[in-house]
Amino acid sequence: MNNMQEEITSRYQFGENMVGKTVVKVGFWFLDSIQSTHNYPKPEGMLEPMASKKRFLLNLKAIQEKTADVCFYKGSHKCLLCGCTNGSREFHYNGFVWPEGLAHYVEKHDVKLPKLFVDMVIPIR
Repeated sequence: MNNMQEEITSRYQFGENMVGKTVVKVGFWFLDSIQSTHNYPKPEGMLEPMASKKRFLLNLKAIQEKTADVCFYKGSHKCLLCGCTNGSREFHYNGFVWPEGLAHYVEKHDVKLPKLFVDMVIPIR
């Protein structure tokens, strides 16, 4: 596991099916305003265009709409890079958990995601 994956991997409990299972958290960012025990990355330090961005975004949307478990939260998150509203849902699928705004960070800001997650969204053929 590389350093970025180690930083975002944690024990996360969600519902009866996920209690005590280890999942990879993707797209959860460090916030200066919140003290946290998690060592999340800062999105502005992870900018790199994705070669297959269009395919990734289409596949991610399909997973979110058809396959992933969804958790709804009150309120919404604002993008840490441009301030736009990014949603209030969280998706759980195939050992990963990510916030609704993740697609925005990839589409608008070219934030680089862990290869493990990208390979899950765009399976290698």
